[in-house]
Amino acid sequence: MFKIIESEVLTNRRHIHDALLDYRAHGSHIALDDIGTGYSSPAWPSTLQPDFLRSTRQLARGVATDPV
Repeated sequence: MFKIIESEVLTNRRHIHDALLDYRAHGSHIALDDIGTGYSSPAWPSTLQPDFLRSTRQLARGVATDPV
């Protein structure tokens, strides 16, 4: 499993996406950690297409009770 921490500054989306596709082809899983704390845009999860997401408590707070 490869874990990408959102606080990492990732600037070349195409390169990262292609590398992750290669890792997946070899059986690896991708995890994106600490969503909502770092430098990345909200588009990163859709760009990286991780197998696992871990968000911050602040991002998830009130999800069950807030209709948005």
